[in-house]
Amino acid sequence: MLGANKNDRHFLSSERGFSLMELMATVAVLSVVALGSSLLFSDLAKVQKRSSIANTISTMRAELISAITQTRVNAAAATPWNVSRDDASVATGNPLMACLRNNTTCNKDVTHLLNLKNFDGTEAFYSRTLTRGFDLDGRLCNTFDDVAGNPACPFRWVLVWIPRCVGTDKTDCDNPTIEVNGTLRYQPGNEDILGITAFNPNVYDFSVRRGEKRNLNEAVVLSYIENDATGEAGTCFNNWYPREINTISRDPGSNATLIGTNRFSLRAGAYECRIQVPAFKNGGNRVRLVRFIGMFSAVQATSNAVTAAMTGESATIVLPVTFSSLDAAQYRVEHHCTSQPSDQLPNPTGNQFILGVPVGDGGNYAGTSYTTINCVKTSGL
Repeated sequence: MLGANKNDRHFLSSERGFSLMELMATVAVLSVVALGSSLLFSDLAKVQKRSSIANTISTMRAELISAITQTRVNAAAATPWNVSRDDASVATGNPLMACLRNNTTCNKDVTHLLNLKNFDGTEAFYSRTLTRGFDLDGRLCNTFDDVAGNPACPFRWVLVWIPRCVGTDKTDCDNPTIEVNGTLRYQPGNEDILGITAFNPNVYDFSVRRGEKRNLNEAVVLSYIENDATGEAGTCFNNWYPREINTISRDPGSNATLIGTNRFSLRAGAYECRIQVPAFKNGGNRVRLVRFIGMFSAVQATSNAVTAAMTGESATIVLPVTFSSLDAAQYRVEHHCTSQPSDQLPNPTGNQFILGVPVGDGGNYAGTSYTTINCVKTSGL
């Protein structure tokens, strides 16, 4: 009987299903699983949100750097930088870039907020509006609050431009190198909109430099103009003769400086130059530009040999050259010829004709133009 009763109780326990304790344990396990799944999906959503905003910020950062550093493909092409520079409006432009627009002296090392535009004149990001920001989707907003924060407009780019000058002893800043810094601000307020308290906006900061790179078309003309009857002595025959320079004929940007009788210097920048030396009845004429730094010198460019016209008028040879000038460099034009004229105009007062300049009326050289260095400053470095 005892054995039969035990079997009956085992059979009856199986028939009625889970006991109350077993049911409660099952529910508890399922609750833990459900909670874990909920937390998993919540964490996954946060990760996706952080990944999405990281991609948005990285894309914006790359676009800003591209807009700042892009240069012209040709003289007529617009770029975000020159469109931003040329807009002087107070609200949407950069009025303090007047020194870049007008080629006047900028305030060295002074920081200015930047309103950056796209090439078509629309806004890339206006940092000069202190409430300008963007939301989690990268859309521009105008309710950024750097003190209290705003979860609807939590991000802001602080873009600044700074004129940097070339040379440690340079106090002015015309056509400077431009440093542009971008700093990301994140102020969501008390709401943890990214699901992470350790978000570090500083990893997206950037700093780039660019030359002003605008087409200045700024003429610089240096020459030798005789101021007495004597003329320029010397000879170019089988010898590199240093041509003399005594006059700055044109230089609206104060780029050129005369040094001694035959050297000159140019402010930092890129120049396209045509160098002319007189070659009246001289044969095999060549001209070269020599660059000096301290005790060292190097030939910057040399022309091919040119035979001047055998006429009674002064002829010239031309050396087109493009070069970049540094503050420490000096330059000199040198002239070489392989033959000299066998005759000259009447009434000479000396042998200056061997330098390729016909003797002036009555043997007077006063007012005669010799070497001419005609440069166009295309940009600052």
